[in-house]
Amino acid sequence: MVAAALPEIGLDAIVMSDGPIGVRGGQWRAGDPSVALPSPTALAATLVEAEPGQSVAATMSLPGRAFEVWEGGWRTVEGGHVVRAGRNAADLPLAVTVKI
Repeated sequence: MVAAALPEIGLDAIVMSDGPIGVRGGQWRAGDPSVALPSPTALAATLVEAEPGQSVAATMSLPGRAFEVWEGGWRTVEGGHVVRAGRNAADLPLAVTVKI
C-alpha cells in the first residue's frame, strides 16, 4: 500500500506492508530515511487450564530463527530481545530480556 505524499506539510509518499517487520528490499534511494520499529510477533502458544487464583506452569519453545532476520541469508540479531507471556495477546504481564 502506498500513502500519498502531502507536499504541503513536507511528507513524502510512504510505502507500507503488513509483513512481520515491515517493508524489506535491497534497493532504496540514499536519501530515504527509515526507522525499524519493534514489531511484536506471536512465536509460540500453549493451552493451560487454571481455576481463579490458581497458578500453573506452562512451557513453550521458540523457533530456532526467533532472533534472526533474512538479509540474503539468515543473520542473528545480537542484543537484548524482550520475550513476553500472558493469557492472551492483549494481556502480557510477564516479560524477560533474552540477550544474544
